[in-house]
Amino acid sequence: MGQTNKKALRGASFMSSGQDQLSIRQIELIDSIARHRSISRAAVELNLTQSAVSHSISAIETQLGITLFTRLKTGVEPTPYADAFRARAAIIRDVIADTKRDLHSYVRPKKPTLRIQAGTRATPIWVTPAVATLSSRCPEFMFDAQTNLDNLARNLELHETDLAVAPLVFFQETSSLFVEPIGKINNRFFVHVTHPLADRVDVTIEDLRQYPLVGDDVPRELADFIEGDPGQLGQFNPFTGEIIPSIRVTAIYEVFSVLERSNAIARLPYDLVRGVKAASRIVELKGPSLKPFPVEIFAIGLESKRHLPEIAAMIDVMKKVENERVSSQRL
Repeated sequence: MGQTNKKALRGASFMSSGQDQLSIRQIELIDSIARHRSISRAAVELNLTQSAVSHSISAIETQLGITLFTRLKTGVEPTPYADAFRARAAIIRDVIADTKRDLHSYVRPKKPTLRIQAGTRATPIWVTPAVATLSSRCPEFMFDAQTNLDNLARNLELHETDLAVAPLVFFQETSSLFVEPIGKINNRFFVHVTHPLADRVDVTIEDLRQYPLVGDDVPRELADFIEGDPGQLGQFNPFTGEIIPSIRVTAIYEVFSVLERSNAIARLPYDLVRGVKAASRIVELKGPSLKPFPVEIFAIGLESKRHLPEIAAMIDVMKKVENERVSSQRL
């Protein structure tokens, strides 16, 4: 079954069997649309098709006999009914999070497991070395490192992730979080030697627009790279009505594999590329407007968890890894 059909079927699950009751998933749908003020962005967050979300919200409005959102050309605007739902949804989310936390306390693993989310660039630079060090130094800890940047804030809030290693652009609200700088990534653009731009020395940002990007995110500091809010790779662009041209991967070796087999462009730190440039025939694009794009990476988690020994140890080791990395670059 195709990916679109699967998403459409998942969208059908938003329909409630009762005539006057809403499911948790339907309340999540209303909350997501209200937060983003966009049906397309809600569809991305919930991993549904845009048509499935539109159909579901229309069905909910018909079921309740009220209008939850005013449709605009640039998105949607929540009505007072939607705002009231959001207030109730916040209470429901807190209850669910508390219940999950209570269940975890009853069914605790023998070893505390630190669940980490990081991107394809931050993982090999800080996360992987830190996990390797702590696995041998602290056998009482277990680590579950996921290489993706999906729903970071939501996963932290629902206690599905303990520690995020990512740029702050993925978080709209940080009042309940601890945020500690880990290091900076100076990204450059790379292609395979067979790429049409590989031999040019005057490549511009405008040239890059003609080719897809490969990676796990499009950071907001490259907002001029794509018209409108770039969001995530492969996300529906509400400003143009098109899918952002991209190839999404979740591991660094997949980036090089894609470069070898396509005309995609990768945005990566040089210290991740230098070891494979010759073997993979990867070259850096050159041009006066292609300056390195520094991105600051942070360790982010719930303030209430900062004291946990596994989180404190992970952050401490990642900072030591960064100090060693900076010192080696100066040599």
